[in-house]
Amino acid sequence: KLNGWISDSMCGAKHAGTGAACAKKCIEGGSKPVFVDEAKKEVWTIDNPESVKEAYGKHVAITATSDAGSKSVHVTAVSVIAE
Repeated sequence: KLNGWISDSMCGAKHAGTGAACAKKCIEGGSKPVFVDEAKKEVWTIDNPESVKEAYGKHVAITATSDAGSKSVHVTAVSVIAE
């Protein structure tokens, strides 16, 4: 389980927590959704992006399996954390 933000591949961690509108706009414009780890500010690609489509730009807790070699996560559960 990890806490962080769903951002976009263009902006990454640049404005995690403050750029929900930007993340949505960038993803709708073609960028891929990514997960930004809250503790380490690391950006991870999401190999099943449809799993987070309701959480673009939001602060979330995810349950996922990670592949450190490819810096990607496979999200099995996502829940939005109340701000």
